Amino acid sequence: MISTIQCIQELTPPNQILAKVGKHSISVDQFIKSYSFGPSALKEGANPKVDYLNAMINELFLYEMLSQNPQYNISQTDSRLMLLKDEYLVEKMFTENVNENIYITDEEIIESIKASKKKLKLSYLFTRFIDTAENCLNVLKKVKNYNQLTDELFEISDEFSIGETKYLVYGEIDEPLNSIIFSLLPGRISKIITTELGYYILRVDDVITESGSKIDFEINKKRHKKILWNKKGNILAKEYLDLFLSPKNIIVKAEYFTKIVNELYPLYKQYNSLPNDIFQLIDEFKTMDNRDDWLQDTLVTYNSGGITCREIVMYMQRRPLFFNTKTINVFAEDFQKRLAIIIRDYFLINDAIKKGYQTGRSLENELIIWKNNLVVNDYINSIKKDLLSQAYNEKSNKLGREMVSEIYEKTKVLIKYKLDSLRTKIPLDVDQALLLNIEVDDQMIGHVPEVKLFKLGLPYFRLAYPSPNPLLGIIN
Repeated sequence: MISTIQCIQELTPPNQILAKVGKHSISVDQFIKSYSFGPSALKEGANPKVDYLNAMINELFLYEMLSQNPQYNISQTDSRLMLLKDEYLVEKMFTENVNENIYITDEEIIESIKASKKKLKLSYLFTRFIDTAENCLNVLKKVKNYNQLTDELFEISDEFSIGETKYLVYGEIDEPLNSIIFSLLPGRISKIITTELGYYILRVDDVITESGSKIDFEINKKRHKKILWNKKGNILAKEYLDLFLSPKNIIVKAEYFTKIVNELYPLYKQYNSLPNDIFQLIDEFKTMDNRDDWLQDTLVTYNSGGITCREIVMYMQRRPLFFNTKTINVFAEDFQKRLAIIIRDYFLINDAIKKGYQTGRSLENELIIWKNNLVVNDYINSIKKDLLSQAYNEKSNKLGREMVSEIYEKTKVLIKYKLDSLRTKIPLDVDQALLLNIEVDDQMIGHVPEVKLFKLGLPYFRLAYPSPNPLLGIIN
């Protein structure tokens, strides 16, 4: 996977079993990967490794129960598993052509640690819409204080969010945003910063500079090796993609691009994403309006063939893609960016299949771990859904936030009751001594979301490794 977990120096064999729950087990490798990118909410106690392992164990207790019930079975053709398989194959290609070519020296690590001694605290405004960002920037230039914004800003639009970060060190955020942030002058409002997710306006509120030592190097060496690994990986990946894709002479046909935009825009406008019965809907529209079968049009051509609109729509349907549908022109710009990623993945996946990566044991093992995680999360969400339906039927007068809090507490009680029962029926064995000797990066706490990403260039969030639902960490 394209993540930084490969840089962890393992002091214990990765396949050694850390815990057994009934017929299932948790290996050292599974624990380190999940812990490294898991939510900080599971690591806030005095013994974060113990707390996190407890959450993983709770997840397996529930899976042991749910795996016996066909109601909670997830088919191998489930769109989530199919997407994970696609993403795995893309990662495999990057691992082979990028990760294995990354080299990091101690001198580079020392320079990275020195740079990290400078810490910044930021105020930020984020929006997905460029016109909202421009209007907000004009107001912020006059107000110059994120905490004392006038009503004028909120009259412009409610399609933005404002907040403050914790103190950030160099390398915590993905490039190019990282370099932009650390080039800002304190107290000044930044220009609009464009990212794949949307638009930021930033201001540096405070700067702290600390001195370093040899002890700092030893303590932070692994962490900064990860940061450098990510940075070099991004650069090499861009070079690799250029070499991989340029010879294919890929062309997107303008006529059919306009056609697919016109057809998909009203669907995204109405549904926000493509529904499961998208092809049935398209067929119905075609019959009602006597339209051409545009799905058969070849949208993309390359040296040895073409990609039809139907294939593109199938790729889009699997992925959690969300578009700005304010106007059809804005949607077209958004779609063009996403289409580039879809085309990239189309060729990477096909190449990976030719190399036989889709039949590898490592893919099978990874899909099993994700499947277990999805089954448990589906179960937890079903409990919340039933409680919400119950509250609605009882015509509860509670406010939205109050109702959500109550449902959360009731869900926790129900799951705790279920886990207490399962613990009396399912055997549990934990190697406490082994857990004590496992080295993990506890400094992941407080990182902004970008640090949890691992899919290079994906236009949506994806954690590096399945992690337990935070609710399972609260239950001891």
